[in-house]
Amino acid sequence: ETVETGGLDIGDRYAAAVAGVRSDEPWWKQLGDAQLDALVERALVTNQDVHAAASRLAQSLALADQARAPLYPFVSLNASASLQPTAGLGFQFGGLPSAPGAAEPPDLQVVGSATLDARYQIDSLWRQSLVYDAAKRAASASRDDRDAFGLAIATQVAAAYFDVVSAGEQRTRIEAQIASNESLLELVRLRFERGEADGLDVLQQTQQTEAARARLPDARARLRVQQQRLRVLLGQRPGGEPFET
Repeated sequence: ETVETGGLDIGDRYAAAVAGVRSDEPWWKQLGDAQLDALVERALVTNQDVHAAASRLAQSLALADQARAPLYPFVSLNASASLQPTAGLGFQFGGLPSAPGAAEPPDLQVVGSATLDARYQIDSLWRQSLVYDAAKRAASASRDDRDAFGLAIATQVAAAYFDVVSAGEQRTRIEAQIASNESLLELVRLRFERGEADGLDVLQQTQQTEAARARLPDARARLRVQQQRLRVLLGQRPGGEPFET
């Protein structure tokens, strides 16, 4: 029996983005966002937690193979060869036969031997079989852990991605609101200069414009935090170029 290896299980465990709906695709692909698909696939390759889980799985598989080895027969082949003078061989075996007119034998002859040794240890108490079974179960648990890490990372990447999108849209809306307020403030000032508006109108529009400007630094900071969070999930160094949607 062989302990199988393989990639992340993105079948049943990652399916069903909508309750009661079955799909052969991972749940994030059912959302129809190509950029999210690329980010999740990238994270499953570059994320350090997934790498660590995959390494633990490889170690468990190696231990399972090691535990399985004593269950097979041990076979060894020993062979040796040497060159010896033909004359010496003739003396050793009582002379070499020769026929009239036969060619002279070579001065050297190859002499060799080979032995095949096969042994099998009878595991009467099934001790080694139990050790191997435990190792297989440990490898299966490690595979489950790796897949669970993959699922967790996929979920975190999706959440961070949508947080980046949301924070970016909020920043854009605030910037658009500031631009609109500034244009309206300029119009109110022109009306004030013409005597069509009073100072209170200018003051109120100025306050609205400054209030919108005051929200912009906080919106930019939230976007920056979410961008760096996504970078870390992708296995990148924080503090680098921000991720843009």
